[in-house]
Amino acid sequence: MAFDEHVTQNVLNYITAHLPPDSWFDEFFSFVDDLDLKKILIEEFKGIRYLYKIFEGLEADDFLLRVQIKTQITCYASIYEAVIHHLLFVTFKDSDLVKDLYKYPTKKAFSIPQAHMSKLEQYLEHDGKTIIPMYDAVGRTSITQIKFEAKANCAHQLGLISEKLKDELIQIYHCRNAIHLHAEMKKDLTYDELDLSKIAYRRMQLFREQILNSINLTV
Repeated sequence: MAFDEHVTQNVLNYITAHLPPDSWFDEFFSFVDDLDLKKILIEEFKGIRYLYKIFEGLEADDFLLRVQIKTQITCYASIYEAVIHHLLFVTFKDSDLVKDLYKYPTKKAFSIPQAHMSKLEQYLEHDGKTIIPMYDAVGRTSITQIKFEAKANCAHQLGLISEKLKDELIQIYHCRNAIHLHAEMKKDLTYDELDLSKIAYRRMQLFREQILNSINLTV
């Protein structure tokens, strides 16, 4: 059942009294030229700020505090990933560093004419196993298979973010991946002692500033 109108208005007044206007959120992602993505980023950022104020107003502790922390880490990690992904594969898609993200070292088998194979067969066996002749090659992966850590490293190499910020974003993202109930039980994560949710929020401004400074230098 929904709150009555008076309660709803009081909650909204509390939340909006401590948040910037919509124009601020729009300006925050001014460097994102994909309007659809920009809209999603604004809604995600604004949404997590709303949720934070609700949890704050409730003075969340115990299980609610864990929910608050996990929600923040999940949402901010998604924002960081979406922005970096857009910058790499749209804004800097022609960079050799970005193109290298699709590549990975691999081995490829090559065929040897049968006339030569008959002479080599005695050498192509070890411990009862057949040795297959192979050579070093470069494979290509799809964009969806590129890991966030590789993207963050590339963003740092491009000068978009500092090494310290890159390391923090990777840590936030790894924590996001661990936020599953079974993973929590295995890793024995203690979220009420985890400060990453605060870091995830506080680094948003620095993230934006570093990106803007880098983009302005390359224009």
